[in-house]
Amino acid sequence: MAKLNKINYQRKKTKTIAILLAILTSPLQLIAFLIIRILKPFIIIRIGWIHSTRIGHMAGNMELFFILKDIQDQNSSLRYLDVWCCTQEYVCNVQLLRMLKRKILIFPRWSLTVLAHLNLAIPGGSVHHISDNNSDRDIYNLLDRTSPHLDFTQQEEEKGSQMMRKLGIPINSKIICLIVRDAEYLNYFYSANDWSYHNHRDSNIQDYLLAIETLANRGYYVIRMGAKVREPLNSSHPRVIDYASNGMRTEFMDIYLGAKCFFAISTSTGWDAIPLIFRRPIAFVNVAPLGFLFTFSSKILAIAKHHISKLDGRELTMKEIFSRNVGFYTSNYEFNDKGVELVDNTPEEIRDLVVEMADRLEGVFQSKPEDKKLQSTFRKIFPKNAKDDKGIRLHGKIYSRYGSIFLRNNLSWLE
Repeated sequence: MAKLNKINYQRKKTKTIAILLAILTSPLQLIAFLIIRILKPFIIIRIGWIHSTRIGHMAGNMELFFILKDIQDQNSSLRYLDVWCCTQEYVCNVQLLRMLKRKILIFPRWSLTVLAHLNLAIPGGSVHHISDNNSDRDIYNLLDRTSPHLDFTQQEEEKGSQMMRKLGIPINSKIICLIVRDAEYLNYFYSANDWSYHNHRDSNIQDYLLAIETLANRGYYVIRMGAKVREPLNSSHPRVIDYASNGMRTEFMDIYLGAKCFFAISTSTGWDAIPLIFRRPIAFVNVAPLGFLFTFSSKILAIAKHHISKLDGRELTMKEIFSRNVGFYTSNYEFNDKGVELVDNTPEEIRDLVVEMADRLEGVFQSKPEDKKLQSTFRKIFPKNAKDDKGIRLHGKIYSRYGSIFLRNNLSWLE
């Protein structure tokens, strides 16, 4: 509690100083506003906001912006100069910010706050506002066709290799990162808010033991990720490393491990944007809601939580999940009101999915004749034209796969 109080005090102090600096520099920001408008015929200066408090949006949104900016630069004769600041003084990962600064101009938030609001308040300012970095959903299927925009310096590569050895991972070993969402991070760092509305996204870390020890027995090193977790992982396997609980976690290694893993296992939570932007494969388990499943990459393999009707105890089929509109609920209160209970994937289902991912990447997966038809049926049922509550598209073409072994074992789910 003392550590949290210190963190909150530091944040309040930083915020207060930032407000004072914004006020003191407001005359200079007004001059900058006039200069930006005068230079518009020659160069368009734009201001963008980095979603700095959530690593998923900080990484995913910016990577997609970089891709779209590349396309824009290739197809436009207009000249742009983009400047950025963070949405809050608090930054969730300093290493990620450092890497972004090597690609774009990032200024302190206080130095652009007044300027940004002036641009939006006075007519003609929308052209000076970057509005296309508000999503981490690759609806144009661009990630599979492009290369990562962020990279490590030689010094950082050496640092990462040294830290891997300290974790007990031999050189050239294949690592698999595991991130399992629980409520601890938000309840610890943002305790003033009630986050229970999306507890349906949580799952029990111990349910993953069968899967990760199966992978470890095959020679992989499995690393449990997390900035703040509810409980340690109960494994004594020499190739299973509870990095989230062993005191060796750093913001630098959060990024480095995600970038270097053979593949990641995730329950769909913020950190998995790191392997995503470095184009690493991801096995998603216990996904909820199903309608928000990442479908845009062939490097994604997934299964969702079971949807059980409280009325008769029967599992809803995929068609029923969407026909009853529960495939897009983002609050556990909505599921309860609709009489639907979300039940976690079993340890065996999790194991089957991650083994399938490993086999596919190693080129030894044994496909069966019915697999192609099952995947086709899944893609036909899935509402690829769905939009969120703001009318924004959620999906492009469906490139991801649903777990083949799960579909074989649950034929009635696709009825």
